[in-house]
Amino acid sequence: MLSVFPVDTAKVEHIEISPANPDVIYYTVRSGDTGELYRSANGGRSFVRCTPPVGPSNAERIESTISLSGTDENTIWWAFRTGFSDHKVYQSTDGGQTWTNWSTNGLVGYVVSDMVHQLGTDGGVYLSCDDGHVFHRNRTSAA
Repeated sequence: MLSVFPVDTAKVEHIEISPANPDVIYYTVRSGDTGELYRSANGGRSFVRCTPPVGPSNAERIESTISLSGTDENTIWWAFRTGFSDHKVYQSTDGGQTWTNWSTNGLVGYVVSDMVHQLGTDGGVYLSCDDGHVFHRNRTSAA
């Protein structure tokens, strides 16, 4: 067994193994009225809870998706399915300890369904929504 979840009713939403360092694993879990992110730096032998970003409520974090950089195990994006447009997408470059809000007003009214980091770009991520819309942002895109 890799990990014992903090609550018996917890449901794992996403698991990502870092392409840059396979000892680093992240997973999101839905538990009760909140969603959390966990990180392992030792191949899954133990996990620690990542600090959630400032802004999204517990309810907004219930359903989420993650994507990892292909070249840096500490760079992760965390996107939330519901909530305000300015609480949708966050990036961490320190393994989930601190977060930068990548959300834009262009996400108003959209429900996030998935996200992927594009290798070979300047931190580019693609965000897909339930209605078929796709959004792109990288480090040099305007917020």
